[in-house]
Amino acid sequence: MATVQTVWQGWSMLLEIAVLTFFPALMIFAGSMDLLTMTIPNRIPLGLAAVFACMVPFSGLAWSEVGRDISIALAGSLLFAWLLYWLMRSRKPLP
Repeated sequence: MATVQTVWQGWSMLLEIAVLTFFPALMIFAGSMDLLTMTIPNRIPLGLAAVFACMVPFSGLAWSEVGRDISIALAGSLLFAWLLYWLMRSRKPLP
């Protein structure tokens, strides 16, 4: 009979394989779409966020670490949005 520890080790290995498969696959897909069409579909970052949200409870991270990851992602997104706004605002209109 399998113990709880051996069952959990099997599930953790399965989750590692899933993470190590989905993240590179989505990154390769995003890179190829960007190379071919010069756009990245919105479903790719949403897919990454969904995989992150599904894998967090099983990852063994403390909630403070998860909060730190989410806050860094939000801060980076806000910084990028502000930079884009600043660049577009400072651009001179075409004659």
